[in-house]
Amino acid sequence: MSNINNEKLAKIVVEYSLEVEKGHQVALIGPSFAKDLFQALYVEILKAGAHLLYLPRLEGMREIFFNYASDEQLSFVNYVERILNKKIDGLIQIHADYNT
Repeated sequence: MSNINNEKLAKIVVEYSLEVEKGHQVALIGPSFAKDLFQALYVEILKAGAHLLYLPRLEGMREIFFNYASDEQLSFVNYVERILNKKIDGLIQIHADYNT
């Protein structure tokens, strides 16, 4: 599932950076290839008693969007993302590049 470094980082992010508490609503967003860190964060958020929304991102989807989206699509603000940003207590977003 996870290595000790991912577990330590997840604990720091959840307990100290975000101070996640029971009943909080937390969104976790990240690429699927960062699975080990994603899972470690998932465990720590659940242990804190928070309600979790996890949104894995598939590799290449952003590139496809920016290559094919119209100007209207590029300027559109997704309703779900707008609501999410107003209602959640914490957001963890993992940014990582695929290591070839």
